[in-house]
Amino acid sequence: MSKKQELIEKLCAYGNGINENSGFDEAVKRHYDLMAKIYEKNSLFYKTIIRESRIYIVIAILCFFYSRGKTSQAEVREYCKSMKFASGNSIDSQFFFLRVSGRLEAVRNSENKRILMISPTEKLLAEEREYITSALLPLNVLFPALQLPPDFMSDEANVVAMHRNMYELLINRVIISQVVPEVHLFTEKDSGHMIFISLYLEALTYKRRNNNQPGIFEYPYNTVSKTLAVSRTHVRRIVNAAAKAGWMTVHDNSRIEVTAAFMKLLRNYMALYFALGVYCLELEPGNIRPWAEP
Repeated sequence: MSKKQELIEKLCAYGNGINENSGFDEAVKRHYDLMAKIYEKNSLFYKTIIRESRIYIVIAILCFFYSRGKTSQAEVREYCKSMKFASGNSIDSQFFFLRVSGRLEAVRNSENKRILMISPTEKLLAEEREYITSALLPLNVLFPALQLPPDFMSDEANVVAMHRNMYELLINRVIISQVVPEVHLFTEKDSGHMIFISLYLEALTYKRRNNNQPGIFEYPYNTVSKTLAVSRTHVRRIVNAAAKAGWMTVHDNSRIEVTAAFMKLLRNYMALYFALGVYCLELEPGNIRPWAEP
């Protein structure tokens, strides 16, 4: 068995357990709420960066940085291109955006001026710490014994260990969308990750209010678009694309009915999303102990 397949099987095993966890829905809601608070601080940045191809470019930069130190832009670019996160031009545009927005520092290699060395600025590090925290704190819901502190990512040792473990996944070409490629319809859109979750949560709320029976619910386009700093039209396009793909039915301007397959897709996606945290923290799901405990 290849290292890649071994890692995928480990993540899927973690994900299966998380999917069956009684706290799963609460953990998803917790993640959504934490992300919504992050959006309040800088909605323009997060609505564009929380898009699979772009967020993986950022994660790659940071994983290379924490695992190798200052690294060349060409090296990270080649990796991202080989993973087909985006075209070469789009990757270059992302690097440029990060540099001009003060999130990425670039200097010429002292021994070879043709090589551009890059490293994240404190601005990017702080934003990424918040993003990672929104994925990690819900693990406390899934595993109450864990007691991961809110300031977990303020400890540099934790940050380094997290990124080095993520680097192992990246270098072995393991990403969630390879396991559940159907999520691309949502995750490769601006704020698509959050819109995907919001549809699940709205369907779940309707079900709980109606004797655990699924049905047609009013989807709050205005609230979602305002929270995620995208237009109602953008949200509708994602919903309509999902309906066209058979994941849901749009009954009129705001009433939606999602399929059981959609609910399962979101659960599989978020179970793997949380499983990444379990892996990067080196947790043993069957033997969770308080984080601070030696």
